[in-house]
Amino acid sequence: MPKKHKVRPGDCVSSLADKYGFAVDTLWDHPDNKTLRAERLHSNVLALGDVVTVPDLEPAAIKVSAAGRHRFVLNNTHVTFRLVLERGGEPIVDEAYLLRVGQGEFEGATDDKGAVEVQIPAASTIATLVLPQRAQQYELRLGHLAPALTYLGAAQRLRNIGVFHGAEGTESTPSLRLALRLFQRMVSLTPTGELDDATATALEDRHGC
Repeated sequence: MPKKHKVRPGDCVSSLADKYGFAVDTLWDHPDNKTLRAERLHSNVLALGDVVTVPDLEPAAIKVSAAGRHRFVLNNTHVTFRLVLERGGEPIVDEAYLLRVGQGEFEGATDDKGAVEVQIPAASTIATLVLPQRAQQYELRLGHLAPALTYLGAAQRLRNIGVFHGAEGTESTPSLRLALRLFQRMVSLTPTGELDDATATALEDRHGC
């Protein structure tokens, strides 16, 4: 029978699909996940406690001859990792980088929009970004981004765009409200310090998701 998976830190639909042996779209588009899809616009941005329905895995039937040897190749699920580097609101272009994910390393340079974009295993939860020309290194938590219309998700996005420097949590705090007011002024919204639909949408647009 279908399994009900309660989302924990680091869970997203891509990692769950890899864990349970499904294609991402097969898992996310399952009818029992309709309500969750309506609440979460991005399959890889889930809130702690969300419940993802995992259907029964149906074995594939493959016809082979009785004679001879047969080789089957298992393709692990990969997803697109994309990160934009900015300074002062301007993209950092043509910046050399090294991205370490598990046992893999990816080298390159940011594009004309300041983006790093590589294919990584869906089950990845930690990545390390190295900028050798700047002697800088950052540890990135993958799958931990909460929905923008939650205090945790708002704090995470505000931190990533350089507006918030306080502690991340699941409740509103004076430092978070101050950061929200600063951001609301940046995007020409009324600076209430409250997390409303318009502010959450603006955060997603500015952050990229």
